[in-house]
Amino acid sequence: MRLFIATPSPFSRKVRIFLRETKITCEELTTNPWSNNTDIAKYNPLAKIPILLTDDGKTVFDSSLIIEYLHKLHPEQSLIPKNFHAYLTVKRLEKVADGICDAAVLIVLEKHWFLLQN
Repeated sequence: MRLFIATPSPFSRKVRIFLRETKITCEELTTNPWSNNTDIAKYNPLAKIPILLTDDGKTVFDSSLIIEYLHKLHPEQSLIPKNFHAYLTVKRLEKVADGICDAAVLIVLEKHWFLLQN
């Protein structure tokens, strides 16, 4: 498996932490999603990272979906609880954290855009 990441991305970091904590091996490829030379749109129509390329050539994108995929692929190594109520608690917390990260990314992008304009 190969994982396309951008090191400043909190969503890439989330998947990378999951991989390390579960000891799942995956090659990490650093890319710049805003570069004109990137080809990530051929792997993800939203042109966002992280993107996981599976061993059979399929793509999985969005950090939550990548973690779900890895959880199903390696259930013995998962950090996601099997108990439904515990699972729901974890997923709710994940969605709140993702919302906070979305807001942080937007703030950074807006500041970057503002600086480019002035």
